Formats: sequence, C-alpha cells, structure tokens
Amino acid sequence: MDIKGLDLNLLKVFDAIYTHRNLTRAGDSLGISQPAVSRAMQRLREAFGDMLFERVPQGMTPTRKAEMVARHIQSALDNAQTALHLGKQVKPQDLDVAFRLGTNDYLSLLLLPRIAQRVRVHAPNVRLIAPNVGHTCVQFMLDSAAIDAAIVSEEVAGSRYESMPLFTEEYVCIAGADNRRVPAAGLDLDTFVALDHLLVSHATAERGWVDSTLQGMGRSRRVAMSIPHFSVAPSIIVSTDLICTLPKRIAHLLERFHAIRILPLPIRNHRHLFHLVWLRRYGSGSHHSWFREEIAAVSREL
Repeated sequence: MDIKGLDLNLLKVFDAIYTHRNLTRAGDSLGISQPAVSRAMQRLREAFGDMLFERVPQGMTPTRKAEMVARHIQSALDNAQTALHLGKQVKPQDLDVAFRLGTNDYLSLLLLPRIAQRVRVHAPNVRLIAPNVGHTCVQFMLDSAAIDAAIVSEEVAGSRYESMPLFTEEYVCIAGADNRRVPAAGLDLDTFVALDHLLVSHATAERGWVDSTLQGMGRSRRVAMSIPHFSVAPSIIVSTDLICTLPKRIAHLLERFHAIRILPLPIRNHRHLFHLVWLRRYGSGSHHSWFREEIAAVSREL
C-alpha cells in the first residue's frame, strides 16, 4: 500500500499497542475504546501484510516485522510532534497539565522542594506527580507513559530516549554528634572499618559501593543495619553508635534538623553523575521542554 492510501492515525495506534502491549491500555492512552483499537489493528495488518501483534497470556507481543518497523514509526511520530511545536512559545502561566517525574528518596529530598517552588511561582496550575522509580523500571515507566521523565544515576540506553547531565554528587560519612566512638579528629581507615555501619540501599542488599572499594583494599566493614530511605538515617544515627555513608548534599540538608557530624571518608570517594532522561518524542518547543529546563535550572543552583 502507498502511504497516500494509509490513514496516518493508524501509526499512533501501532505505537500505542507496541508501547503498552495491551489493547485496553493502548486505547486508554489514545482516548478510544478497545474495540476501536482492535479494528485499527486489523487495518494495520492489512496495510503491512503481517499479523504485527500476537496474543499471549500477558497481552500482545510484536512480531519480527513489527519490531523492524517500530523504530521507523516512532521516529516519524517524534518528527511530527517536533514539527507541531516549532515556533511555539510556551507560556508557563497558562499551562494546566500534569508532569510525572520519576525520582527516588534521595532526589525527592534534594530537588522536589526546589522544583515545587519554581513551578508554583511560574506555572501555578501545573500539577507535579513524583513516583518513586528504580533504575531497573525506568524504561518500562517511560515507554508506558507512566512518567514523562526521570532523574537517574545511569544513562538509559536506546535510540528512543534523550538525556541531559544535571549534576555530580559525592559522598561523606555521618555520625551522631554524641557518638564517642568517633574521634574528634575524624575517621581514619582503621576506625572506619572497626565501627558498625548503617547502609541506605533501595535494594535488599547488605553491600554497597563502599564494600566494593574496601574489598579492593583488602579490608571490610560490618553492616549492622540496612534501610531503603535516606530520610530515616539521621534518626537512627543520633540514637545509636552506627555511622553511615551517604550523599554529601543530603548530609548537609539533614544536618539542619539533626545533631549529626559530617566527616570526610577515609577511602577513595565515589562520584555519581545524575541525568534527566525522557522519550525523544517529547522534543523541543513543547511544555515538556519547559519543564525539563526548570529541572535543569534547579540543578544548576545546587
């Protein structure tokens, strides 16, 4: 079939099915019924001369041909989306939309109050939704439109994504201000490994980058407790003799509210470069790009 005879709206249906792998969710994302999606899929099959998607217990799975054409269809839709926004100037004060930004505990503490402040001043009708997102599910949540963007410490691979670097973070150690096991002069390596540690980890793990670094030095530490949230760490630290390694900016933020000491690490520091990642289709000139620039502006102020 020549493209002149193809209803281009069918490409949006293809992309929705490919993204969601479910006819009902695809229809919801497009604002049409599941039977309408089924009829569109039949027309797509006739146009491409292929089943494109086959039913499986989990939903719909793309055929080999669907996988081959998906990238081209997504690129065409992305280019069309960009073309629609060329020359348009976003007026933040007129925006009445919801932005979904994937973050984690650390990023929520560090960035969300600043982002919320900017949004409330410049775009008071914008709604901000910030679900907790682990690195392993970022791609799924972006592809399924559960989030518009995410802040991650590892870049997301794939031609359908774009990203920008935001800021770099390093680590320090914190201890309770009254912890007598920590010398007034600070921590040397022997003291650091002799003390019991609190580990903040989003995974169910008893090891982190500190343990890997110590192992390379022929040393080890004892992790006495592991928790998933940075915000809980200082309450534990001030009431025990544990010490905790955590991001430097978070340590200084928590120091305002808790009686803790911030100490340099006696090991080689670990630096994380955080990125903002989003689907390429949410290109320049859109309200999405305005929101991304607000996040970048907050990051520059850190």
